[in-house]
Amino acid sequence: MIETKAALQQFGLTANSPLKLKMNEYEAMVSMYSRQGQLKQALESLLVLAQLRELEQSGDPANFDMQRFLQVTLKDPTELQDLIDDRLPALVDPAMRFSASKIKEYIDCPLKFKYNNILHIPTPQKTHLQVGTGIHAIYEEMARQKMQGKTSLISDAMKMLADTWDGSVFPSATQEKQERSKMEKMLEFWFRFEQTNPNETIAIEERFDISINGSPFTGFIDRLDRTPTGEYIVIDYKTNKTSYTKNELKEDVQIALYCLAVKEKYGKLPVKAGHMYVHPNVAKLNLIDIEATNVDAVLEKVKEAVAGILDEDFELKGQPNCYFCDYKGICEGL
Repeated sequence: MIETKAALQQFGLTANSPLKLKMNEYEAMVSMYSRQGQLKQALESLLVLAQLRELEQSGDPANFDMQRFLQVTLKDPTELQDLIDDRLPALVDPAMRFSASKIKEYIDCPLKFKYNNILHIPTPQKTHLQVGTGIHAIYEEMARQKMQGKTSLISDAMKMLADTWDGSVFPSATQEKQERSKMEKMLEFWFRFEQTNPNETIAIEERFDISINGSPFTGFIDRLDRTPTGEYIVIDYKTNKTSYTKNELKEDVQIALYCLAVKEKYGKLPVKAGHMYVHPNVAKLNLIDIEATNVDAVLEKVKEAVAGILDEDFELKGQPNCYFCDYKGICEGL
């Protein structure tokens, strides 16, 4: 998928183009008719809006498939009947599975958590996700070969990148070339690190399932190394350009949960944990010493967040960073 801004540039459109103005008009009509209870008119306006969206994305409104668009799952009638009987269904599943990303999102902005994880409102796919996902997959394969006693070669990594590369997700050939070059440099950094790493990688993309106060948590640890003295080091790959400070790592939900998962499986906390920043502008390993008191303090915040989610407390707290939020166009808090 191409982000909306990139799509506009691709077809020569701007925010004030006739197409964008017409889309804004029909978005307003959908909202107006819905509020007035004129649902047939709202649906008709929504279908036109979907045609316009197809025109924006592919350049041909004839590609719009109305039958597929209208394939929806209706609500259970008994669930709707509960509304008349003043029995509101729970918004949050009491058996919800949690993860570090969910907890961090709730702490950052409860409303964003609600839109993303409760209402499941979709957002545009970002092209940078290909870079992050692709580089993780290659690191994983190279580490797996090393764990199996094979020799990992940078030429093999470059071939794997070439075989899996999809340039169609980028809005221009220039950006594709830049991203491809960046990923090649990320691979070079990994091999340079491995040449001097005295520790043994014993697990990659290791899934964990733990329980905190009865609530299930799931996640995957990018990499777990073991030192020559039998201690553990948790490493999480990061492709972004901004690195955490030491204090931010100490307060990080993901690091704390990973440390707890290691303790439950291997019997003790890791001695170090942190991020390996592989972006060429950063390219460094940033670790902190792990202390049980710090981990416990972060886990208390995790418990508070879980309680807030299960209590359906999605009120804004503080001032979240809304500028880059995908939901700012519909946010009830703005």
